[in-house]
Amino acid sequence: MIEDIFTTNINEVIETLLIWWKFNKRNFPWRNTNDSYIITCVEILLQRTKAEAVERVYDEFFSSFPNIYHLSTDNSEILKNIIYPLGLPKRVNILRGVANYIIETHGGRIPNNESDLLAIPGIGEYTAHAILSFSYGENYSVFDTNTSRIVSRIFGVHRANKTEKKFREVIYSILNKMIEHIGSSVETNYSLLDFAAIICRKKKPQCQNCPLSKNCYYNLQVSPNS
Repeated sequence: MIEDIFTTNINEVIETLLIWWKFNKRNFPWRNTNDSYIITCVEILLQRTKAEAVERVYDEFFSSFPNIYHLSTDNSEILKNIIYPLGLPKRVNILRGVANYIIETHGGRIPNNESDLLAIPGIGEYTAHAILSFSYGENYSVFDTNTSRIVSRIFGVHRANKTEKKFREVIYSILNKMIEHIGSSVETNYSLLDFAAIICRKKKPQCQNCPLSKNCYYNLQVSPNS
């Protein structure tokens, strides 16, 4: 049960969001495939990194490391040079570690269930859920600062009034209800991520261009633009 949230209808929100997304979706190469190897690598590269930056190294990365076996080989310098512009050099070891673990434990196949994915060193909850959604079409929502920001603003879910566990439970409940209504985690998750990047930004949200502004707690109660 979702308690203490703004009375905005969840179904109406996701329906409106998907109409917006139809005309404003971002087009990245990894969104045109459900290849689990590509999705897994991209999700690791996207950690604390803008999608546009990952896009710039995408072709070179997968030309040099077209499959999990190439990634597992000792080409650390090549890998390091390719992803250097992204920062976070520790990702070299994470990527190779993930590849080696999957080869040794799963015969080179990316797991298609949450427990096996979470057992892989370097794979956290967000990455596991992204793989399950974008690769396997499973109905998993992705919880991060972007998706939680949208939900908390629209529905008035106040982190300060809740424990972190309770806050996550409420956000997840709303995200899951969105997916349940639409029937597609891929569309729901990608539309939320694009909306967070274009409209519902951390700083200077574009409330004046938001199709949800009339029913948004943040815009009506908090935003100076209201």
